[in-house]
Amino acid sequence: EYPVSITRQPSPALTVSHGNSILLPCDAEGVPTSTEVSWFLNTTCVAANGDSPRSIEIPRKERRRFQLTETGSLNISNARHSDSGYYTCYVVQVDSPNPEVHSHPSFLTVTGDYSSPTIDDSQLPNVKTLHAGDRLKLHCAASGFPEPKVEWRYLGAEGSCPSIQSLRVQLSRPPRKLTPFEELLRKKGVGPLTPFKDDGQGNLVIPSARPSHVGRYACVAHNALGTTRRCLEINLEDPPTITDPTLEMVDNLRNEVLKYVLKEIRVHCGADGNPTPRVRWTWVSAKKLSESSEKEPLHTACVRCLGPCTGFVV
Repeated sequence: EYPVSITRQPSPALTVSHGNSILLPCDAEGVPTSTEVSWFLNTTCVAANGDSPRSIEIPRKERRRFQLTETGSLNISNARHSDSGYYTCYVVQVDSPNPEVHSHPSFLTVTGDYSSPTIDDSQLPNVKTLHAGDRLKLHCAASGFPEPKVEWRYLGAEGSCPSIQSLRVQLSRPPRKLTPFEELLRKKGVGPLTPFKDDGQGNLVIPSARPSHVGRYACVAHNALGTTRRCLEINLEDPPTITDPTLEMVDNLRNEVLKYVLKEIRVHCGADGNPTPRVRWTWVSAKKLSESSEKEPLHTACVRCLGPCTGFVV
C-alpha cells in the first residue's frame, strides 16, 4: 500500500474559445487504486465521481457540461465566459488513512468573439393556448458573448411587443421598490404583478393557468453589447358558462308560465366561454327547441304553450 499521487495535471494557464470544449487532466496512482475525485472552480464544486462525499454546487442543468472521465479528468463542453477561473482537482483513496492530495490551481480563460444576444425562435410559439389549471413551462434559449442575461416580462392582457429602445431604457433604470401590498401579492403569486414565475434560468413557469395569465409576454435577453426580445401570446380556453342573470328568474317565471295557455314568453340566455359557445334550449324532456347561430347572437328562445305546460325550458 502506498499513498495516492497525481501524475498528470493541467497546465497553470489554459485558454479555450467560447462554445468549444476542453479537457483538464487529473491522473492519479496509488494502492488501493479506488479513489474519490472532485473538481472545484474557485471554491465551488462542479464535478465529483460517484464515490465522492462532496456535493456538486452548480445547477442541475449545468452539470451536463462538466463531466468526469474514467481517469478523473474533467471535460468542459460548450465553454462559457462564466467558466473562467481557477480549477483544482482533489483526490483521496477510499478506505485509506492516507491524506487527500490535490493538483496545483490551473487558471482557465474563456475567450471569444463578442456578440450581441440572439434568441432561438424555434423553441417558442407565437401563440400558446391553455386550459384552466394547465401547467406551462417555456424555455427561452439565448446566445451571445458575454453570456446574455435572460428574463421574462408580462406585458398585460392588451400589451404590445415593446421596441428595443424602450427595453434599453427600462433596463438602465433601477427597479422600482414594491409597496408592502405589492410585495404580499408577489409572495402569494397572485395579481397582475406576478402572473407567472421566472426561475432565473430562462424559463417561464405557470403552475396552474387561470384568466389572469392571458396576455402577451416577452423574453428579454441582454448583455453589454445589446438587447433583444421575443414576444408571444398566451390564451385560455374556458368551458361554457351561463352568465345571464335573467336565468335566476326562471324558477319564478316557471310558475307564471304554467298559468298561461296560447301565450308566448321570451327568455334570454347569455353565455361566456372561449371559443364562443353555442347555446340551445330544450324542454326538461330534452327535446331541442332552438339552437343559436351567428345570426342569433342574443340566444333568445321563444316558447309557445299549446296547453297546460308540463315542462319548462332549461
